[in-house]
Amino acid sequence: TWMKSSRHFTSDKRMTGPLVALAAIFISLFCTGVTLADSHERHRGESKMYGIIDSMPSSGFTGKWVVGGREVEVTDRTRIKEKHGLAEIGRYVEVEGVRDNDRLIAYEIEVERNRKKRGSGHR
Repeated sequence: TWMKSSRHFTSDKRMTGPLVALAAIFISLFCTGVTLADSHERHRGESKMYGIIDSMPSSGFTGKWVVGGREVEVTDRTRIKEKHGLAEIGRYVEVEGVRDNDRLIAYEIEVERNRKKRGSGHR
């Protein structure tokens, strides 16, 4: 009887060790993945905002815009979507970009149909 219980104990111990190790590996991989994703999102600094175009460069789109009182930098790589109207002063737009201190470097500006469909804040 003593031998049987000893073997049984040894058998359980052998199974428990690998299961615990496997669980530890799984948990560490899961936690590492979550941490990397969170820090990646946090460091990208992406932002979306809605507002009325207050000012634009005098010629062309490239340069400093002011949308909803906030400075927006438009580059030659910024995509301007004018499906619902022209991008001009007084138009309501959605701006997507990357934050750089107090300004937003836009990678896309989309003219919206009207102001009532969207909230007028930052996301």
